[in-house]
Amino acid sequence: MICIMDIKTSPEICTLNIEQIERIASDVRRARITLSHLADDLIDHICCEVESELGKGKNFEEAYRNIRQQAGIRRLKQIQEDSQFLIDKNYRIMKMTMKITGNVSLAMLGLATVMRLFHWPGANVVLVLGFIVLALVFFPAAIWSNHRDTKMRLSRTLHSLIMVGGILLMAGVLFKVMHWPGAGVVIGSGWIVVILLFLPLLLYAKLKEAGNGKQRLMAWSGIGGIMIFELSTMFKMFHWPGANVLMIVGSIMLISVFLPAYTGAKLKEAGRVTGSVIFVHLVAVYLVILTFLLAVNVSTAETAVLFPERENSNEPVPVNTELITGQSDISTPGSPSVNY
Repeated sequence: MICIMDIKTSPEICTLNIEQIERIASDVRRARITLSHLADDLIDHICCEVESELGKGKNFEEAYRNIRQQAGIRRLKQIQEDSQFLIDKNYRIMKMTMKITGNVSLAMLGLATVMRLFHWPGANVVLVLGFIVLALVFFPAAIWSNHRDTKMRLSRTLHSLIMVGGILLMAGVLFKVMHWPGAGVVIGSGWIVVILLFLPLLLYAKLKEAGNGKQRLMAWSGIGGIMIFELSTMFKMFHWPGANVLMIVGSIMLISVFLPAYTGAKLKEAGRVTGSVIFVHLVAVYLVILTFLLAVNVSTAETAVLFPERENSNEPVPVNTELITGQSDISTPGSPSVNY
């Protein structure tokens, strides 16, 4: 930072050095500003605002923190979206398609759920149509829109994989709900694409883009935790061993490693708790709770298969105490013990 005195204009004019300008440019690029002329204009505007704050006697860190709190990465993304919406007709059509089909599919799925609960006719038709709109119209439009806004390494391959994997997973869920044959094959294929292809490739791309150790830690713990959680869900659904261990490891990675690292990075960047931080926390906690509930539900189903005569009974499952007492003592309430 260089400051000079100019009596005619202001008491002190400060200019940024190359390193400070590169830091601002890096933050703008991290906001995924893909329009080159807009990125240059934003960098120039932010530099002018920071220099104005420097002229008031503040240091660079304090001045830049104030500007980031006023604008923020989310605001920069909104500026780009507004610019594209005005100048790009295809982008405008795609955004409108996303909004309309997203609301329509959500409304249809909600209506179908209510109709199935009350056993009203036509529920299955509405449910299938809702899934079709969601999987074949809204989801591809959202992926295409995100691809336009991203300059990530391997972006085209990543978006193609998540589109195929996401459509297969949604189709598998529909097959499960409708009790159609082949549901396991379809949903298993979707998991293979997401877990074995998309997530490892996304982790590779994020590690290549990571600028420091904290960003690498967030990539490993976040994407790795999601990968392990998806594996545990798949293992539970197909009744494969090791699901509980994977679930515990994924929970530790997400809750104990990723969330603190992500929160610390965002607080350092914005100087306050932003909406994105709260959203990520809610999603992570929801994912953990949902998976644990699924595990409990599957375990209950397994017990019902092993002891079908007790499915509608309040009596506990028979317990073998041989490992504790050294004698085989299998008993249930109301029946005599049998010792061998």
